[in-house]
Amino acid sequence: MKFPTMPIEPKVENGLLILQNRSQKYGPISNGETKMQFKYLNLWGLLAAAAAMSAMPVKAADALVDDFEGGTNQNKFSSFWYFYDDHTDGGSSVVTSSLPSPTAERLFDPTVSLGLDEKGGRAAKFSYTMGPAALTCGLTCEFGQYVGFGTDMTPTKAALDLTGATKITYKAKADAATTVVVEVSTTPVTSQAAPQKYAVHNVTHNITTTWKTYEISLSETALTNPLKQPSWAKPVVAFDPKTVEKIAWKISMDAATNPLAGTILIDSVIVKNYTWANPAACIPCIGVQGAGTGALLSDFNLTPKNQNALGFYWYAYNGAAGRTVTAQSQYSEIFGGVVADSLVPTKPVLAIAGSKGVAASDAAWIQFTLGPIYLERGFTIKPFVGVGTRLADDLGLAHFNAKASTGISFDYQTTGADIDYIRMEVKDERNLGAGIVHYVLLPSTDGAWKSATIPWTKLVLPDYNEVKLIADKTLHTQALEQIQWTFQSDAKKTGTIAVDNVKIVGMTTITPANAGILSRNNSHSQNLTARNGRNGLQVSINLAAGKHVGSLELLDMRGIVLASQKVDLKGGMTSVVHMSLDKTAKGVYFIRLKTNNGKAVTEAMTQISRTRHQQALPRHGLGVCWE
Repeated sequence: MKFPTMPIEPKVENGLLILQNRSQKYGPISNGETKMQFKYLNLWGLLAAAAAMSAMPVKAADALVDDFEGGTNQNKFSSFWYFYDDHTDGGSSVVTSSLPSPTAERLFDPTVSLGLDEKGGRAAKFSYTMGPAALTCGLTCEFGQYVGFGTDMTPTKAALDLTGATKITYKAKADAATTVVVEVSTTPVTSQAAPQKYAVHNVTHNITTTWKTYEISLSETALTNPLKQPSWAKPVVAFDPKTVEKIAWKISMDAATNPLAGTILIDSVIVKNYTWANPAACIPCIGVQGAGTGALLSDFNLTPKNQNALGFYWYAYNGAAGRTVTAQSQYSEIFGGVVADSLVPTKPVLAIAGSKGVAASDAAWIQFTLGPIYLERGFTIKPFVGVGTRLADDLGLAHFNAKASTGISFDYQTTGADIDYIRMEVKDERNLGAGIVHYVLLPSTDGAWKSATIPWTKLVLPDYNEVKLIADKTLHTQALEQIQWTFQSDAKKTGTIAVDNVKIVGMTTITPANAGILSRNNSHSQNLTARNGRNGLQVSINLAAGKHVGSLELLDMRGIVLASQKVDLKGGMTSVVHMSLDKTAKGVYFIRLKTNNGKAVTEAMTQISRTRHQQALPRHGLGVCWE
């Protein structure tokens, strides 16, 4: 009797982004930036589920699993491509178009795992070298050396319901004629004990040296390319389209004519007559515009329009932060709804857009074209853009306490055929690890304004191994720090995102914060004043007795630190510190003092304006007027 042994399941390991055992991670949400991976992802990861997931209708009659044009290891079903070989069965076959992994499987790495399709675009490249001898399992069986390429059907490895789908098609080409067994795994088979759990349904295809389309009929009774189990399957298990777990292409020396080394290119994997919706999307959360209720966080009509009710600011982001970029072609371009930062030209400054909101009111709105994928610390990252707002100061002294609320509501609008989903991300007080924040996916609106009401309980953490070690996976609504709306996808995708009428459900009022960026109540610190000096600002500081070590910072209207200098102060007296404004453009700025006297953190803040002529601020001494 012959039967193949399935490879060890790929696992997600630590790291930042895609090139992690079939996992793509999103970088940390901080300082107004979300690195994707979105995550989209950025995201952010994928909704955990133990049961099979039913498809919800979206836009297409046929569902593209992947055409590999995105240049990453994540497919359109939000799952991840992987390779495997026979070393867990004592073999020495190697997938040469992969990278090593700290676990059993091989990594699909865009730097080595992509080739050219028939039109000069991208295709998956599956190159291999077989070991020298067949494999055995004691005296009971023998089977040929093997290698494989595949994907789970859902990001959490739960089964996917393909009821109604008629077939799976793909394009392929080999450098020499090669027999491939395409395996479609289902739960009734894989839940059996070994060896019967390896008796998955399959179709055999003879891949030629020219591009050709191949079919897998999702039926055992189809006239062409029907699925069947291996002859050694006992008992025989009927194919169950409701519980499809994965699809894999296996090359085995059971086919004696197969070359011992070769390359196959695979492209355009499609599930026919099937509509797919991301299982992490909250479709029931979406309703008609205006349905949202709760305490108003932002409607972008109060001055300053880019400040929320807590006193913190809205921002836009494009993935350029923290990277060395020299041209616009290297990062995503936001060309609508923002202005350039005078000090950092690659950084977009959100300019609340009039007439872009509900009923032509103001809103946080951006228009964009996604840039290329890029490498960061060895990981491949998909491009992303978004808008967001902070709910806490940088020190963490004034997190937003929304414990009395049940969720968040807002109106949103997307335009552009390239957008299927956007990702709403919420970070609380904790730093759980790179890219680990709560999130939910929202469907595109195709130009219409929709309301979303998201219960906090709908937000989940991404499905990473690190998350499994986190005991408390609930969102800490008593200490919220940041909210973002992100679109992350393939290069050159275009569209718009608009957010309006953001409310906290279950609350009636929101009290401005007393720390961090200056609140709407315009309170100024009595411990910190500034005035014009010959060499810049003269900042007068009065603190309680004791030694105070910390920093004096210059911030812009978004709360971003533009300059910082260390201070070592003696309390119980007035200290004067000089700070330069030489590199600042015309505008309103803030000075923030942060110190720690060994017992508690002290924060004070005041406001300054830079104008054309140096001029002392009259009477109350809250700052200086510069131009």
